[in-house]
Amino acid sequence: MNSAGPVAVFALLGCVAAIGCAKDQPSGAKPAGSVPSPNASILPAPLASGPPRKPVKLPANGKVGVPVNSAGRLVVPKEEVRPTPLRPEVAPPSDDMPAKPMAGVSMTARFVWPGQGTPKSGDKVDVASITTIQKRLEANVRIELASAGRLRLVMTSAVFPLPLNSEIRARSDRFGHIVVWPNRRAYRVVPVGGLRALFAERRADVMPDVAGKVLQGGKGKHLTMATQDVSVSTSTGKATLTQAKVVAAGAGGELLCRMLLELVAARPNSAACAADLVPLKAPFTWPGNKVGLEFEATQIAGRQDLASGGLRVPPRAALFKPSELPPQPTGVLISKNDATAFRSGVVANLPSPEDDAPGEGLSLKNNTDTLRYLLIDSVPVTWVAPQSEVSVIGFQRGKYRAQWRDFLGQTIGKPKTITMPATLTIGPAAKTESDQK
Repeated sequence: MNSAGPVAVFALLGCVAAIGCAKDQPSGAKPAGSVPSPNASILPAPLASGPPRKPVKLPANGKVGVPVNSAGRLVVPKEEVRPTPLRPEVAPPSDDMPAKPMAGVSMTARFVWPGQGTPKSGDKVDVASITTIQKRLEANVRIELASAGRLRLVMTSAVFPLPLNSEIRARSDRFGHIVVWPNRRAYRVVPVGGLRALFAERRADVMPDVAGKVLQGGKGKHLTMATQDVSVSTSTGKATLTQAKVVAAGAGGELLCRMLLELVAARPNSAACAADLVPLKAPFTWPGNKVGLEFEATQIAGRQDLASGGLRVPPRAALFKPSELPPQPTGVLISKNDATAFRSGVVANLPSPEDDAPGEGLSLKNNTDTLRYLLIDSVPVTWVAPQSEVSVIGFQRGKYRAQWRDFLGQTIGKPKTITMPATLTIGPAAKTESDQK
């Protein structure tokens, strides 16, 4: 060992025991200690013991040293990220998510129409065929929730007012959603307050939102997971969320909560929504204490391989279409062969068709300002846009049960028996040219 080592150590200790070893300072510099060092908090504690030091006064400019943890590493406080609302006329910035598999959860779920009923037996009624068609037209969706804060909902049923395999996506640093075309080559923005009109009317009109009243409910289980209920009420309606803590979902769970609350016009920053909480059920109650729609998860699983390309908001290389929706030429949900299968044969001894009846099937007129579905024998066979007409062919001569309703279940008509072929109209009679004069 070098003999100079011990001497240097004793010299250093002596210096510490006194007043400390002053460093050489350049000419004209201020004395050490006259201004707190910006790095003061990362220096080790003094070796010598003694009374606690007096609090150091903050300098006039308010700046202090950089905070560190117990290991001496810099601690950079995280700034609260406030989501920016998406604007319908402005394309969102490109999504810089890395092109690698993402962690999260995948779900299958469905929207249920309470009181829809099941096919009833009758003269020539083919219950088995009708039940098969009804099952196919359940409002099923596939959902991916990335823990990094992405949501993707794929409409895997034709019953929605958007084409099969249309998508709704969202990201945690933006309020609002985007609708992605089934081929993923185009998309549009649905701003905050527009998702309700998208489901109910196939439009993206913005409805004013409110904070909503949040109330905690009871505990339970769904899909073998412990759940906690929370309700959010607005003047529009009430959503009662049954949520489970799913850590794998991360910030993605909060996005699903936001999406569901938009259906009752509640603001997306509701206290009911939080990271790691995933809504598994949600009945929607409208004024009059009427449950018209329910959301229900049927499967959920943790994933480590969610494809980032399917979660980007917006999709890479997709065309921005600010004022369009995925094209859909008609709302008819069944084929001609499906309609024929409702009956095993033609019913005899029926009265003659009405004067305004078509030669075959149904002629439908919607004179209201909202999109309406027509159910035949409890099966949604078509939706009709506001102030529009639709024809559904293939039904054999016979008696059927018909019912009008909207997607959200705010307006549900009473079932009535009709004889095919028939013309059905909902809403006030359209004014003729002579009426307008």
